[in-house]
Amino acid sequence: MRKPPGLPWRIGSGDRHQHGVGFGQPFVKWTRPPSVFWPVILRWHPATNPGEKMNTENTTRRNATLDLIRSLAAAEVAIGHMRNLVMFDFVSGGFAAKAFYLLTAFGKQAVIVFFVLSGYLVGGSVVRDVRRNSWSWQKYLLDRFTRLWIVLIPALLLTLFWDHIGISIANGSFYRGTEGNWVTRVDISENLGFNQLICNAAFLQTLACNTFGSNGPLWSLANEFWYYMWFPVFYVAASKARTPRGIALIVPAIVAMVAFAGLLEGFSYWLLGVVAYEIRLRVSIKNGTPYIMVATAALVISLVIGKTSSYGHAITAAGFFLLLVAITTSGAQIISPTISKIASGFSDMSYTLYLTHLPLTMFLVAVLFGERVPLGTTGLIRLAAIAIGCFAYSYAVYYLFERNTTSLRAILARGVSINSKKAG
Repeated sequence: MRKPPGLPWRIGSGDRHQHGVGFGQPFVKWTRPPSVFWPVILRWHPATNPGEKMNTENTTRRNATLDLIRSLAAAEVAIGHMRNLVMFDFVSGGFAAKAFYLLTAFGKQAVIVFFVLSGYLVGGSVVRDVRRNSWSWQKYLLDRFTRLWIVLIPALLLTLFWDHIGISIANGSFYRGTEGNWVTRVDISENLGFNQLICNAAFLQTLACNTFGSNGPLWSLANEFWYYMWFPVFYVAASKARTPRGIALIVPAIVAMVAFAGLLEGFSYWLLGVVAYEIRLRVSIKNGTPYIMVATAALVISLVIGKTSSYGHAITAAGFFLLLVAITTSGAQIISPTISKIASGFSDMSYTLYLTHLPLTMFLVAVLFGERVPLGTTGLIRLAAIAIGCFAYSYAVYYLFERNTTSLRAILARGVSINSKKAG
């Protein structure tokens, strides 16, 4: 049987039955029961319906499973930082202690997951717009800068606020970088100048300056920004959407890549996300259970191996790439409306959490405690209290700023449109 024109190849077999979407109802169920070895909160729906092209027009639906992954990655980074500032590093202990330290020690791997996922979402949006013949550098840059700055600028000012107060109250080993934890190893007061603030706002941290104040997580934002710039330059130049001005951007892009060669490893992980998006456009798996089970096992193994391997980041990126492909090509979705809503809500504020949790954590630990403690009741209570406080604080910042990204874009887009008409 020949493949109908415009339809993707389908892997697997079996009929399906879709249920309506409503409150308290599953998004989609299969007539075939799920594997007993897989969490019952997940079911699979195909990426397309019969007779429906699986192209860029059908890839914009929000995937709560990816939201859940992004939420867990952000929480892993934040909790890992909090644990390290509250408690001493692991020395000895039983299974529970080993498990606790292990589960809170995947912060760097979580950032690699962010890179791959960002390539899928942001890089995928470039691919989608180019294929729709709707690509616009003006719109793309407006979207990217509003997305980045609406959180970054408040985060920088809040970092300045918490660090100045913390240093004035408790300028001890935490702020001087001599306490011994791996989160802060420099004197924070030396990185709070105006030049550093502007440098970080321009996404040049780790390239031309240190990260601002105590906000170490800012390092990855410089990576993300340059990946956002580099990919469309080359992708658009190789497409029918290319223009002379766009082609002219290739030279400065190459110069930046040579100057910032340290970012290229992370860029390769980011591009894996774009590859996953391209695969998503071409492949649809009807029964994704075995694929996702294997991919999940591969990711877990890659995380464990990556902790001790010199190629740990690449191994983690490869493991998550397999899971991302399995999820997106099989259309895995969370079946529980409650879990889906929580995952999506937490995912919405994950960027704010990432950029705001550490300065407040540093302030609370330095001012309230002044020292770390071993794993135990006291340490767990302190960790829980700080986590609750930081998550609530991050949500408040999200509510004031990141939540209004779409509104800000609309206002700026109208302003750009008006100025363009006047210039014309």
